[in-house]
This record gives sequence, C-alpha cells and structure tokens, in this order.
Amino acid sequence: MAVQEDTLINKISIHYKENRLLECRNIILTPGTVSALVGSSGSGKTLTALALLNLIPFAAPGLKAEADITFPTPANGFRLSYVPQGTGFHLQPTVSIRAQIRNLVCGKGGLSSEAYSEKDVLQLLRRMRFRNPEKLITFTPLELSGGMLQRVLLAVAFLRRPHLMILDEPTTALDSYARTSVYREILNCVKQYNTTVLILTHNNRDISVLADRVYVINNGKITSGPEPKTFSHNTFTGHKRKEQPSIRESKWKITDLAVSLSSKRKTFGPSFFGNKTNREPFCIEPFSIQLNTSDCLGIIGESGCGKTTLLRAMACLIKINGGQILLDAEDLTQKSQKELRVLRKYFQVVFQDSSKSLNPLLTVKDILREPFIIHKEKVPDENTLKDVLTRVVLPKNILDRKVTELSFGQRQRLALLRALYCFPHLKVLMIDEPFSGLDAEAARAVIAFWREKADHLITIMASHEIEWIQALSNKVHVIKDGNHIETFNAFQKDTISEYTQTFWEAGLVSDRESLMKFHDVKKP
Repeated sequence: MAVQEDTLINKISIHYKENRLLECRNIILTPGTVSALVGSSGSGKTLTALALLNLIPFAAPGLKAEADITFPTPANGFRLSYVPQGTGFHLQPTVSIRAQIRNLVCGKGGLSSEAYSEKDVLQLLRRMRFRNPEKLITFTPLELSGGMLQRVLLAVAFLRRPHLMILDEPTTALDSYARTSVYREILNCVKQYNTTVLILTHNNRDISVLADRVYVINNGKITSGPEPKTFSHNTFTGHKRKEQPSIRESKWKITDLAVSLSSKRKTFGPSFFGNKTNREPFCIEPFSIQLNTSDCLGIIGESGCGKTTLLRAMACLIKINGGQILLDAEDLTQKSQKELRVLRKYFQVVFQDSSKSLNPLLTVKDILREPFIIHKEKVPDENTLKDVLTRVVLPKNILDRKVTELSFGQRQRLALLRALYCFPHLKVLMIDEPFSGLDAEAARAVIAFWREKADHLITIMASHEIEWIQALSNKVHVIKDGNHIETFNAFQKDTISEYTQTFWEAGLVSDRESLMKFHDVKKP
C-alpha cells in the first residue's frame, strides 16, 4: 500500500567533541517526489543520510548525533532502501548475486518470501541493461565491474518497493546507457509505489533529470535550494581542449596487446559449502595505438566492456596474452616485477575506487611522502604539502588524518594528487573514472593542476563522462564487450559509427525532457 504521509526531519545535529559539524531543521520529504541534497565533496551529505538512518554510532562512533525524525507508519510496515556510495564494499565478495539479491530484498524490513519473484528480478536487471541476467546472478561480486555492482545494489533498492529510498551518488560508476536506464527506473519506482526519494549528489545531471526539490548543504547547514532546472547548464564550459600538435618527447606504443581473463572461482552459497564453477574467459581483442607526449586518449564504453581491464593490462598489473608495451622503445612486457617497480616512477595508474589503492594505515602526510622516499627523491616539507593540498581543494588540516577519515571525493583527489605531484619524472598517467567522486569545484581544481603538467605527459583516461572526454581528450577509443569499435580524433566526430553516436548522445542527456526524448539502442 502506498504511503501518503510525509517524512519529517525535525532536527539533525552532528557534533565532534565540542564542534558542531552539521545541523538541519524542518526538512519535508514528500511521497511521490524526488528531493536532492546537494553539496561539495566532504560537506556532510553522507553523514546526513547516516544520521537519518541512525547509523552514526556504527559508521562513525567518534561522532555524536541527535536526530528527531517522524517516519510514516503504514499498516504493513515501513520499508526503506539505502544505496551507499562506493558499492564495492557492500556486497559479500564470495556469495552469488542471486543469493544476495534474495537475502537483501527479503531481509529485515523487506518483502515477504511469497512476494519475491526471481522473474521480476530478471526483468528488472534486463531493463537496467544487463545482457544476460540469468547468467549474471550466478556470478559473485568479484567477477563484476564497478558499474555492474552499482546497478545490482540499485536493483535491490527498487525490488524492495520502498516507502523511502535514499541514494548516495547513484550514478557515479554508470555509463551513458546504464545511467539513462537507472533514471527511468527511479522515476518508475516513484510513480508506481509513491516512493519518497532522497538523492545525495553533486552531479548537476542527476539533479536536473530526477529532482523535484533541492536542498543545499553548505558550512554544516542545510537550506532550501534553487529550482532543479537551474542545474541543467553545462558545467564543463571553459575546459575544452584546443587542437594542437603533439610534443614528441616521449612515446607510448602498444602493439597487439591481448588479454584473456579466466574466471574460475570458488563460490559460496548461504550455507558456505563451496562448489567450483567454470566461466567463459573474458577476452579483449588485440589492441594497438601510439601516443606521444601531450596526447590524451579517452576510453569510453559500457560498464563491463573491458575499460578497466585494458588499463590494468597497459599498466602491467595483470598478465597479458601477447603484444608489446613500449615506453620510449623499452618493452615493459619483458621486465621482471622488480624492474617494473623501479620504472613505475615513469607511469602511474589511478583506480576508480581510490580507497583500494591508498594504504588505510598511513596518514595523508605519509601517503604523499612515500613515493619520494621509495624513488630516492627530495622529500617535501610539511608546509609544501599543505600548499599542494589546497591546489586540489583539500583542507590543510587533513595531513595527519588517515584515509578512512576522508570522504570518497577527498580520497579520489588525494589519489590524483599523489600521481601528479609525487612522481616528478612521470611520463604516462592512466586514470580510471577520474571525476566520478568530484563536485564541480573540485573537478575544476584537479583539471587545472593536471593541465600544468599535461603538455609533458601522455594521459589515458577511461571514463563514462562524455563531457569530460569531449573536453579533455584529443583522441577517443570506443570499446564494447572487449571488442575495439573505433579510435577517432575528438575534434572530428563526423565519421563515427552509429553505436558510438548513440552512446555519445546518451551521455549528453541533461534533464527530464531530454531523457524522455532519448531512444536507446536495441537492448542486447
């Protein structure tokens, strides 16, 4: 039964010792509408959601939270769905997707076992652009990409038929097609079940497409914001790269690079009795390209198509099946791991989930100093490090904090800063979804910092954000299911294929009207 009562946030107050971090009063969340809580990275959006769900004592035990919230009281029980940011940490890595979806949908406060239907699950997954959902649900999270994991968690949220649904950065890991399908499913959930939706985001597109009402968080206070339609403007204006000839200082040449990942894993059901499963290997067909200093190659494609795998292969982080990777005529594929460790000061990779590449036991100061120590460079003093932090809009007082004390966006900026600043001899920078956790101000600061070095770097950027690829790259490579569709000059898109054109258009959907007008390609 649909709920007609509002969710009333009478008061939320969060303190750290004597300091007030966040306060909000008199927020109304209305059934059948989408409200957006907007703020910069580290402003307290996630803390607000945790306080709303009474999770502060578990997620941040050092903080003190006071919350006075009035939830609706439907006769059949109040159902709530929450999808946190950073989906890789919220699913059991060795349990099948089928078992986890059922357990989460029918778990505490969810649907009854009688109301659960695997047929409904498969239909929803298919609408969310999973090609073979029957096969997908037999996989474990270890076998899925970041975008796939995010869609699985979102599917769980929809399947619970919630009265209140809280989504923290719901589209950060999604490609153009997947994002449009998720938009439609969120709006469908609102319409079909009269769901109250709260999205926490810094993404203008999410706001303009989904939101009916906007709240802004700034300096620890939450207030009513402007109309959602005011967020539909293009925040990428002014960042466009001008066409220029390459500066031929360094060369990065890849010849017939081929990858085949066998996926023979042991999976565990709810009873924890293991059974071996054989999967077809995921293959990337041979890939060749030559890049020169100042080139920026943008790699685009649907989630799970092989972008991250290709980056890992180019960074010599996984075993390849053939081909060469030449950096200034030196073949990296012929080097031992010990030799590669020495050469990594010339090429670095920043991962999509920076939490997995930053040591949680080290402070920010130690993380920034470590590369200088390893490669026997002069270690910068503390004042220099503080000045560098401000270049990417990170506060100076985080030097003595550990990574676990930073927000998702702050960790992303720290990983990018570490690669750009702490390796003075860097020649090749590979980045996976560099701006997914960044608000507009932080993204502009990171781009400005990157531009200072870009003319002396080869940059390879895998991203779902078509605007960033269009603005920053001079070459674009399209990949689909491990197959290389085409590589083209970013300034001359008149010869691209129909698939690329449609994918490009999906990435430019910027409001609800353009979402309704966009016609997806045939679902596979």
